[in-house]
Amino acid sequence: MKRLLYIILMALATLSAGAVYRQDSVRLTYKLHGQTRRFAATFSRDDKGSVRMDWAIERNLKMWRGSYTMSPRAVETAPTMSFLMPEDGKQVQLPDNETFAILSKAAFTALRDLGEMQWNNTTYRLDSIQNGRLHATDIEEGAVISVLDDPEFPLITSMAGNPLEINWTAEIF
Repeated sequence: MKRLLYIILMALATLSAGAVYRQDSVRLTYKLHGQTRRFAATFSRDDKGSVRMDWAIERNLKMWRGSYTMSPRAVETAPTMSFLMPEDGKQVQLPDNETFAILSKAAFTALRDLGEMQWNNTTYRLDSIQNGRLHATDIEEGAVISVLDDPEFPLITSMAGNPLEINWTAEIF
């Protein structure tokens, strides 16, 4: 029942966001210091190239919601990822140098085609491509990421060993 409610809420939020030509529903599970938080998120792209991530989480028997919007420039070239914590009711426009939960196309292309990318001021080296995912390791601090092997939707499907101690998984449903 909760899953159905999330899907309905995300669909309604996305329809009100403008012209959409692609929509992906994702379950994001974050783990930090023994706590686990599960968010339902819907990614949508408008006809100008912006990507909006609408999110929802049930907290204290209430639905909390918000969004992150990534500019077309960020989607194309951003070298960093935002770790800004979601806040109920906040509609956040990220700066042109940040994405949330996805790689920019430039970072994805560098990792996929060159075997290495600069991301969040560190170097990630491609380890393998398996099961539709790029697997890479941060050569300075050891964080390991997996990225959906899709240049139009390079979702970071997992991160472990992050120096900020924020580990997560993302699952498309």
